[in-house]
Amino acid sequence: MKNYRTEIEPLWNKARELSKAGEYSDALIYVEQAVEKIKKNGICTEDDKYEYHCFDEVFENVLYSHIFEPEKELKIIDEPLSRIYLDYGALLYEAKRFDDAIVALEKGMKWNPMDARIRFEYGEVFKVRHEMESFFEITKETMPFLFRFEDMARCYRNLGFYFIEMKKYDVAMALY
Repeated sequence: MKNYRTEIEPLWNKARELSKAGEYSDALIYVEQAVEKIKKNGICTEDDKYEYHCFDEVFENVLYSHIFEPEKELKIIDEPLSRIYLDYGALLYEAKRFDDAIVALEKGMKWNPMDARIRFEYGEVFKVRHEMESFFEITKETMPFLFRFEDMARCYRNLGFYFIEMKKYDVAMALY
């Protein structure tokens, strides 16, 4: 992507800086500008010959190939588009724009289907909307992609939360 370093990355960095300072509405403005520039590039996640992804580490690539057995050749791009869409979805969530957050997070999952953080954020949207069965299903579907300790811990915490909501306290205690 030609203009990533000069146009997109500075906007994303500013959004991250504002987000860390708790200025979510201002951060959303910057990340929306970054996403618009990504869209203008017309980069796709798939064509006749290739699937394009931006895995954060080599193991995600290996795990993806093992789990999904893609028929097309994988092309790995350097730009962290999945993380930009994760931040975008999280900021939309903070703005209570839940339908928009779902769309952004789904785009992030297309770029990196192995990133549990995106999947968990996606599940949070359903949790806050009290769609507990969807929250539970998303959490369960994430389990094959877990290899980081913090992601495993979050998965069990999410399952514990679900079972508390279902009033199955003995199961919840085992998960926490």
